[in-house]
Amino acid sequence: MSETQNDGPDGWKYDGSLWFLAALLLLVVAMWAAWPFLAQKLALWQWAKSDPPDLGLYGDQFGGINALFTAAALAVLLWAGWMQRADLQHQRKEFAEQRLETRNGQAVVARQAFEATFFRMLELQRGLHDRISFLGRHAGDAVLMISNKIKQNTESLSPTDVFKFEIGQHFEHQIYVYSKDSLGPYFRSLYHLFKLINDTEALEEQDRIRFANIVRSQLSDSVLVMIAANGCNDEMASGMRPLTIKYRLLKHMEREGLFGARVESCYPPETFLDR
Repeated sequence: MSETQNDGPDGWKYDGSLWFLAALLLLVVAMWAAWPFLAQKLALWQWAKSDPPDLGLYGDQFGGINALFTAAALAVLLWAGWMQRADLQHQRKEFAEQRLETRNGQAVVARQAFEATFFRMLELQRGLHDRISFLGRHAGDAVLMISNKIKQNTESLSPTDVFKFEIGQHFEHQIYVYSKDSLGPYFRSLYHLFKLINDTEALEEQDRIRFANIVRSQLSDSVLVMIAANGCNDEMASGMRPLTIKYRLLKHMEREGLFGARVESCYPPETFLDR
């Protein structure tokens, strides 16, 4: 049933139901006010044409007007109850809409806070990359040297070796220990950056993937080799390895040759899939 509602001067919602109720009340009041005059004329008219015994029966018929007024009063009460119920439903609807607006506003604020934190951390990550040092090399040169050493060690492994264990141990004892003052902050910051993406409730899954891809797009081939080797060490990368797999960080890592094949065997297939 469609209703036409208009705003009153004080914000009250008026509709057709109020007009009907007003008309009903006016009708009852008019009948109550007019009845004495109508009853008198009807009585005189009936007196003129009826025998005295019939007048008693005729008078008894006027008792029905009391039932009419009682029924009208009951109808008014029922209508008032219905109107109160409709008003409560309207209030509940407005309250639900206000709660939805509040939640939406909170989601917008949370999203803005996330983006501000994300881009600050991304800038910090770039700075930590430039501070990496290894055996007298710095920044990109140091990362390239680390990457080459990881590849050489991986390719020199025996086919019977457990590649994941050996790669992880080499990274920890032959690389990380010489550069932990710079590699430690770099990997911890990278972990917290992806953890921020993964744990922020204001993000939909597609948003998480999009922000993860922004970070991944800034990782060089040499950095990807470091991430792959670090992820083979269960103790050092217990938190980072699941995020590496989930967000496909090694998707663009070069996997040709012996090194690529051996590293690929250390991760589940989805690590290298498109996303």
